[in-house]
Amino acid sequence: MININSFETLLKKGMIFFCLIFFLLGTRDINAQSYWVDRASWSKSGAYKECGGFFFETCWFDTDVYTSSNTVKIGDLLKVYSAKSRKEIANFNVKGINYDPQTKRCWVAAKDGRQPDTYLTALGCR
Repeated sequence: MININSFETLLKKGMIFFCLIFFLLGTRDINAQSYWVDRASWSKSGAYKECGGFFFETCWFDTDVYTSSNTVKIGDLLKVYSAKSRKEIANFNVKGINYDPQTKRCWVAAKDGRQPDTYLTALGCR
């Protein structure tokens, strides 16, 4: 007969071990792949995400965009246009650029911070 208390203890220890391994492997990959850079250029604009709000944060995405320039550095003004309507949907001074050399993708941030909520995703970065 299985002692229920020892089974629950074993299950809890297993879950803690699994979560710890998952966390360590997950953060190691993220930190190892991407890093912050001062400038970037890209071949294709991917998508634009913007979040904001006073009491409740709301976000919206546009997955079909193009930009005023395919090369930027920190501090540059970047304009984002909707490919469907051909209208400007955002403009901002670049606050940060995160680059992933493995996927050749970069995130051009419109706000300060290491996890900005408003950014352009660009493809074919270098």
